[in-house]
Amino acid sequence: MLSNINIKFDHNGLYIIKGGNGRGKSTLLKLLCGLYFDYTGEIRVNGLNISSYSLLEYRARIGVVFQDFNRYETSVKANIALNKMNETDCVLKIKKLLNSKGIKIKDINPNTILGNWFGGKELSGGEWQKIAFLRSLYNENDILIADEPTSNLDFQSKQKLVEFS
Repeated sequence: MLSNINIKFDHNGLYIIKGGNGRGKSTLLKLLCGLYFDYTGEIRVNGLNISSYSLLEYRARIGVVFQDFNRYETSVKANIALNKMNETDCVLKIKKLLNSKGIKIKDINPNTILGNWFGGKELSGGEWQKIAFLRSLYNENDILIADEPTSNLDFQSKQKLVEFS
């Protein structure tokens, strides 16, 4: 159970919440994402209680990478852009993300089919995690919340991801 928490995150800051297993880190992140509503007190973003935002509006401001991220066996483009695949700059934006420092994935482009089906390219756990991270970056949200964002990455990829952030 979490209690008596008062945290302030400054704009453009990078914050790491550390603690042992079962200590409430994931619960705290889900509260910040607006996924849990059974709490007392206030959660404020930009000085406003999150209850003053519509749920859709609030969640649209947040990019999230959970430790149990989704793997979609479809194109890289569909995996990253999801319902925004028809944006005119979609492919260009994805290519830029794919070539970003620290988030390179070998031998893929926006049209590469991922997964075991339909002759797709199977990715390692770390590569799938990078796709999930790119998905959260695609929308250029105000807030990016990542729960165990490096759990499947090798040491070098972890270092590059921290440098990129």
